[in-house]
Amino acid sequence: MNEFNLLRKTPKYRDRTALEYADDYLNGLSNIDQTTHKLSKRNGFGQYLIGEIALERSLHVPHKDSLEWIRIAKNSYTKANNSSENKTTTSTIAKAGAKLSQIDLYRKINSYERLPSQTEAVNAYRGLVSESVKYSKLSSLDPISQNNDNIELRGHLAEMSVLLLAQRFSINEMPEATWSPVQSYFSEDHGDSCINKSSVPTWDINIFTKLDVDEPIENPYKLQVKSIKNERTLENDSGANTIYVREDLRLSNNEINVAGRIINAVDIELNRPESAERLTRELDLRTEMLLESIDSFQL
Repeated sequence: MNEFNLLRKTPKYRDRTALEYADDYLNGLSNIDQTTHKLSKRNGFGQYLIGEIALERSLHVPHKDSLEWIRIAKNSYTKANNSSENKTTTSTIAKAGAKLSQIDLYRKINSYERLPSQTEAVNAYRGLVSESVKYSKLSSLDPISQNNDNIELRGHLAEMSVLLLAQRFSINEMPEATWSPVQSYFSEDHGDSCINKSSVPTWDINIFTKLDVDEPIENPYKLQVKSIKNERTLENDSGANTIYVREDLRLSNNEINVAGRIINAVDIELNRPESAERLTRELDLRTEMLLESIDSFQL
């Protein structure tokens, strides 16, 4: 199967039955054991949802139990990321890979109540760059496709472009273990429904802060990410602090695939720094634009 066909291997990019199980969990109609048991029978997408639920569960239980839920999350994400089943879409595989890249960050935050070290942050960033560029190249094979899987994948890549800029800033500019951007948790991303528009605010990225070793971890920045600003995205904006990637982070009015350019730039900067002087300047400019938008949310 070639790369072009991989993106189109299934026309149905979501398993509605699995999403109904997840909605029952979000609304307290099913406990975590019942939900994960049902989802375990729903192919790679079900494993991805188990990973999401287990990851959030690890945030709310004692240390030993937290580590076990992290282990379950990692195992489930790995199964989803490695799934070769026809019903497991490219976007599901990409999302699972992104969470695997960040799993050590979540372990530090959820299980140890500390922010990641510089080494942990750099390793996660490298993994996330590698995952993102792989799927960015795949999506760019047919950038205007309305195939459901590609639409979902483009949304994921927009989110990754913002997350990568934020993680890059954290690594390069912030004191170690003081500022840690990661993807949001399951209920934060979906609110009260994975199927319908949520009646509560949702967001895609958390930026955790810890200004002193004795201070608690805080979460002052919650970012929603949209690929573009149009009537549909404005209508579906849940009230969170929204970054519109094309409009807020572009360097010229005729720039279209802003997320793809960011992902390509961080990849070259990381792996071919001798060729990245201009791209580094561009990334710095886009980071300033991102930080200005974040600052404006606090006014």
